[in-house]
Amino acid sequence: MWIEDLPNGKYKFCERYEDPLTGKTKKVSITNLKKTKAIREQMLIKLQEKINKNLNELDVRSIPFSELIDKWLVIDDQKSIGQTKITHKVHTDKFKEVLGDLKTDKITASVFNNYLLSLTEKNLAYVTVAGYKNTLSLILQFGKKLGYFQTNLHEELQIEKLNVTKTNPDKYLEKEEIDIIINYLETTKRSEMARIIKLQLLTGTRINELLSLDFEEQIDFKNKTVNINRNYNHALKEFGPPKHGSSRIININQEAINLFKEQIRCTKMKMIKYKQIDSSNSLLFITRNGRILDPGSLNRIIKKIPGLEKEVTTHYFRHTFIVRMIENKIPFHLIAEHVGHKNTRMIEDIYYHFSDSMKSELKSAIDELSFNF
Repeated sequence: MWIEDLPNGKYKFCERYEDPLTGKTKKVSITNLKKTKAIREQMLIKLQEKINKNLNELDVRSIPFSELIDKWLVIDDQKSIGQTKITHKVHTDKFKEVLGDLKTDKITASVFNNYLLSLTEKNLAYVTVAGYKNTLSLILQFGKKLGYFQTNLHEELQIEKLNVTKTNPDKYLEKEEIDIIINYLETTKRSEMARIIKLQLLTGTRINELLSLDFEEQIDFKNKTVNINRNYNHALKEFGPPKHGSSRIININQEAINLFKEQIRCTKMKMIKYKQIDSSNSLLFITRNGRILDPGSLNRIIKKIPGLEKEVTTHYFRHTFIVRMIENKIPFHLIAEHVGHKNTRMIEDIYYHFSDSMKSELKSAIDELSFNF
């Protein structure tokens, strides 16, 4: 501390400190009428208090991790769309529960890696844990950019390659397998479930897109189209945009139209039978309480159907539609557009998987080729 004499007869008590953000030296001062020993001791204490106050205001890098997550979500809400936005919300809610109170200046990569390991130890699938890691990485990169982290913590994130789900390239059904499923559901008085499967096979929609349909707003019987403009997230219990964020209009055939009309009749009968259902409810598929159907119950029943060698889920019916379109030589980009894929990569993967069986068709076509020379 040093003292400067002022022209008005007062004294300025001064002290220097280093700004931790810039590394530059700054000065604080307090003016007093006297400079006695007692005053100098008081001024020294007050100057230190003033320095501490300034440093605390500068120390914005140390905030709860939950606060950093909220800052990131504001940006992500404008950048992410569809299912990605919903997934990020689910992940960040979990992060806040376990890691939210930790201060950013105290967090190390090992904290995050131990958290990711705990997810693996809960038998979450590798692809699921990888999703949590990706979201965490985005938050940490954002935090580094704002100065909350001194190192690139996102580069140190690691997960164990455990609980890897074996990919099944044969996620489609032959006619005989479809018959087994439909016959079982209809003979066990589960006609509504059978209609859901038939409609997936005929339209190629994702199960939650189909279950989200509003029969008054989204189905156009005159033009034989369906507007796929929303998707229900059962984890968040809310409607959102379709996967990849884009709505699409799909064509439907007469068989699908008949099934839609049959289901509408079924739903309206439910509304008459169960008085607790709101009369304004126009969901195509509803429970007796007027809620949207949960595809999990359908998957559990399908997996128990006797006579099936595959562990079938509702995704198989959508995949089967895609395979049938490939077999009918429909251009890949049109199939991708219909089923709501953002590119044709998945369609190409299916095509190459079936290329061996298609070689026999090529051989037959070559055998039959003639120009009548």
